[in-house]
Amino acid sequence: MGGETGGRQTHELRSGPASGSRSHNYRLLFAIREGIFVEPGIAAGPDRFLAGGIGITPIRSICRWLTDTGSKADARVLYSARTPDDFVFLDDFKEMTERNPQLSLVLTLTDEDPPGGWDCRAGRICSEMVREETPDYRDRTFFICAPPRMVEGMVGMLKDDLALPAAQIISEDFKGY
Repeated sequence: MGGETGGRQTHELRSGPASGSRSHNYRLLFAIREGIFVEPGIAAGPDRFLAGGIGITPIRSICRWLTDTGSKADARVLYSARTPDDFVFLDDFKEMTERNPQLSLVLTLTDEDPPGGWDCRAGRICSEMVREETPDYRDRTFFICAPPRMVEGMVGMLKDDLALPAAQIISEDFKGY
């Protein structure tokens, strides 16, 4: 028997008695992840993705979809992490940017200087960085996925510093890690 409450579904798994065994009932809880970063809206226009930490995960999936489908959408990812070891999926992004000339990745470190030989910026994603990396930012939709405080800061920066309307900003807090 199953039920649903606030994005969670419960299902019961029952085992019947076999010869010489006792019956056991187990209740399993499945959390269904839902979010606002879903197709088809992503590839409709020129997009910019702002990611922090493990918040890159859903953005990586979108970029994989853009690459695998041959989308011509112009997509750039600004990806911030504290240290080089905090970046994930770099091999995936390298492969995707080699296959998809419409996709680019900009890395930025906040707690350490970029290592020698790295094509990486220093500092947090800020209005100056957005202007430099996206000169036509007024024509872009920004998708933000990061820890809640980082999302709050980037949404504020886009609205206050760059005067973007809320309709051009889509954000999702990536919690639970």
